[in-house]
Amino acid sequence: MNDYDDKLTWRDVLAYLLVYSLWIVVSAAAAYALMLLRSAFPVPLTVLLARNPYFHTHTVELRGIINSVDRLLLIVLAVVWIVFILWVEEFFRASIVRSRERRARARISADGAPVAETGLQRWSLDLFPRRLAIAAAFPASALVIYALIEGITLLMVRS
Repeated sequence: MNDYDDKLTWRDVLAYLLVYSLWIVVSAAAAYALMLLRSAFPVPLTVLLARNPYFHTHTVELRGIINSVDRLLLIVLAVVWIVFILWVEEFFRASIVRSRERRARARISADGAPVAETGLQRWSLDLFPRRLAIAAAFPASALVIYALIEGITLLMVRS
């Protein structure tokens, strides 16, 4: 019988602090990218709707339509951001939990062989760099979509 008790070490606490601070940074980057994305939509929409002859023959105010679309887009992007930050928090935290479970299994193994750990494994951060890259892909893709919309808008205004 092994009396191993899986308690948090000071390294685990520091790993959790690092993970949660980077979670805040990734969440803020995603919020910034989504707000940039939101700001990119009204201009091409205005250009497209202003060229429509319907708005020249009817008394529909174009600004009201653009504001409605902008507010709807704000709500949709806010929901997307909330889902993203909840997913990222669980995704980051799970890497430390998995590392701690792996260490616990190695310590209570039947063969009793010493566990060879790398520096990142000792700090419970060996799974974290890959997860950080995966989580940072969402804000990066939102910035790429923003740049594409801005480029398309520039082409639309020029023609």
